[in-house]
Amino acid sequence: MLAEQYRYVIGGDPDRDTIDLAVLDTATGGVRAHLADTADGPGYERILDWARQHAPGQRVWAIEGTGSFAAGLARFLAEAGETVVEIGAVKRSRAAKNDHIDAVRAAREALARDLQALPRARGQREAIRMVLATRAGVLVSRTKAINELKSLIVVAPEHLRAQLRGLSLVRQLARIEALQTPRAPRFSIE
Repeated sequence: MLAEQYRYVIGGDPDRDTIDLAVLDTATGGVRAHLADTADGPGYERILDWARQHAPGQRVWAIEGTGSFAAGLARFLAEAGETVVEIGAVKRSRAAKNDHIDAVRAAREALARDLQALPRARGQREAIRMVLATRAGVLVSRTKAINELKSLIVVAPEHLRAQLRGLSLVRQLARIEALQTPRAPRFSIE
């Protein structure tokens, strides 16, 4: 358990441009400090300085979204020798979202767990995952575009449809590209 290994837990709730953090004392469970800062390089530096001031010594970072909004912070902290654990999306009541409260919840969630999840490793594994995900997205988009084209051919006027019927996709695309659009009559406004 974290309370046996660390004196402080810093919970983090990231958004696209900001991150809210709360320091909890593991002995009392009380909130010692709160900070909201920018999710960028200078912000990460300020966050680490703040943590050193308000959570000196043994501390662990319990951050939500280390694979998305908090990826940069998690990488920065790991490179600085800090310990970071991943917290899944914190369940909240039906009340409005409150980043300060969610940061405290993230820290308490980490304190309540027996086992902690480490953020996913980056590097080549992440690069391959991103390439495969992008490829899958491109294939889905390509398939949708082809299906749209085939649907348009089915409902096209016969004189157009006859030119495209029975051709491969590549030949259909070449034929469509070569088609001339009729000139619209010119109207003058006087």
